[in-house]
Amino acid sequence: MTYRIVARNSDASTGIAKPTAAEALQAVRQLSGEGFSLTAIIDDDGDAVPVETLEELARHEGVSSH
Repeated sequence: MTYRIVARNSDASTGIAKPTAAEALQAVRQLSGEGFSLTAIIDDDGDAVPVETLEELARHEGVSSH
């Protein structure tokens, strides 16, 4: 599943695609640290993914990779 992250600040907007929930969550945190506000996280099906759901998915990815 690919996650598309859309964020903006007062000067620009950006979009990033990440192949896993863990990488998407890391990108969300990095953008937030750079002063961007999260606009949306969209999955391959075009559905919005709340940050809380992304965190849970990332935890499950970590468990399944061990």
